[in-house]
Amino acid sequence: SPLELAIVSAWGRETSNDPASWSAENPAVGQCAVTAVVYSDYREGRLMHTEATLPSGEKISHYVFQDKSGEIIDLTKSQFPKGTKLSEPRDRTKIYATTREYVLANPETRARYETLRQRVRARLE
Repeated sequence: SPLELAIVSAWGRETSNDPASWSAENPAVGQCAVTAVVYSDYREGRLMHTEATLPSGEKISHYVFQDKSGEIIDLTKSQFPKGTKLSEPRDRTKIYATTREYVLANPETRARYETLRQRVRARLE
């Protein structure tokens, strides 16, 4: 979709939560939270949290978007090696009303989101 293409093409080191590991070869690294939030700006649904278990057994926090029909949209799963398993998506809210609010409560994540949001809007215009 045009939205998905705009998001993927807008990723960069400055929108990744792991800039040291980000590369043009694996541009999805560290983009899950901000990608899911930007996606939710344009589509009905909500952010959900899941845990990625890599083939090595390492566990990584991961965010996806769940549309109103229940379908999971995960534009950043390509960052993980083959054989990675994702847990059932759940809300992760802590003291916040929604997973989106929880994610954006982190100032560093909010800044990365604003950068990605502006880039995506420019690409869609």
